[in-house]
Amino acid sequence: MHRRIRKCVGGEPGEDAWNVFYHNTSWQVLEVRRAENTHPQDQFLWGANYIDAPVVRWHDSNWDGDYADAYDTILYYTYDGNYSVTALVKTDGSVYERYAYDPYGALGVLEADFSADPDNIPDGDNGYGGPPYGRNEILYCGYRHDPESGMYHVRHRYYHPALGRWINRDPAGYVDGMDLYEYCISNPVNLLDYMGEYKLPGKGCSKCIDSSGGRKPLDQWNDPEDEICSGHSGVTGWLCKRWVRIHLKMAPKSPCMFAKSACDGRCGEFLSCPKEDMSKCTAICAMHYVTCIGKD
Repeated sequence: MHRRIRKCVGGEPGEDAWNVFYHNTSWQVLEVRRAENTHPQDQFLWGANYIDAPVVRWHDSNWDGDYADAYDTILYYTYDGNYSVTALVKTDGSVYERYAYDPYGALGVLEADFSADPDNIPDGDNGYGGPPYGRNEILYCGYRHDPESGMYHVRHRYYHPALGRWINRDPAGYVDGMDLYEYCISNPVNLLDYMGEYKLPGKGCSKCIDSSGGRKPLDQWNDPEDEICSGHSGVTGWLCKRWVRIHLKMAPKSPCMFAKSACDGRCGEFLSCPKEDMSKCTAICAMHYVTCIGKD
């Protein structure tokens, strides 16, 4: 299923251990457990507006089941229009850490006062200073950052921000063009790719995306009798639909064209999104129109 379920991470000198990832059905990480500890190391809550929109992370530094120890943290996420995390906020409302990115996701870590972080490494564990157990890894576009490699793990593929390219071939094939390693058709400001398979519009095109991050259905067609008679009910509605059915047999193009115009109008909702969305929508309208005028 391409889900990362565990990762070997460095511990104390001479010690390695596994981080084990637990996902929900939407491929969102809900828990990270360290080796065989009973209590989770990290727990995550995700927003309902997008698949990679984090809300809060609970970090238990010593796996004792509470968040009251010196290096335990409860941190809230803020993010921009492309769901890139811009800051971590503590429970008292103060900023813990800030982040900045170039268009392709190269990371800059900032202190709360916007000064540059000395080591440019995300924190998240109150400055524990030991093994990187508690570092924040959710960053550019909500992708999970691998501090060991500097790359982002984006479900099906790894993304290299310094190169601005994927390091794996597109498993979906040539859906975004002939370059199987190009990131979001070289338009990272307006597009993102939460599955590592195909580009999606950013937050500015939310009309095209449902809450799980997938594309909304593009079929906008209503049958002519429903479209033309939508304002009528009862006996009047019955008579209207009967008239439309009769008219369809006599001169099918008129009511079918009415329904197609209404369908095309609803496709206009996709104007702010990638052109292929509106093209697909109007193509569906045209297909239904041909079917409509061909009815007996």
